[in-house]
Amino acid sequence: MSIRARRLAASILLAGMACGDGGSGPSPGGAGSVDLVLTTPYTDDGGLLIAVTGAGVTGVSSSGYEISFTSPTDTGVTLLIRGDLKAGAVARLTVPDKGRLGRYRATVLQAAARGPGYQRRDPDGYEILLAAP
Repeated sequence: MSIRARRLAASILLAGMACGDGGSGPSPGGAGSVDLVLTTPYTDDGGLLIAVTGAGVTGVSSSGYEISFTSPTDTGVTLLIRGDLKAGAVARLTVPDKGRLGRYRATVLQAAARGPGYQRRDPDGYEILLAAP
């Protein structure tokens, strides 16, 4: 999928999400950290490209892996995570309101095996979600 197509898809998703408030009533928690938690069908993952969209992200930190990311914004962030990846927390995000996690959507856009060539894998077998640490 081209960058233009991804941006268009993200824009459509964000426009649809703007129609609701993502939750009801006051939100407990306030600003704080949440983990990006990976479920993978493989034991030899070496790289993941992950998009987190839907609401603000104010910071990104690693959970022990090499990580690169776009500038966090009020609409999300895109991360490239590399290393000997295992199921569990792969990164930590700082968000303005932990009580609104339902507004976020985390998607594995691309995946690759470890080793020479980083053989690409179908991202459909992966699941990534935001959870309180």
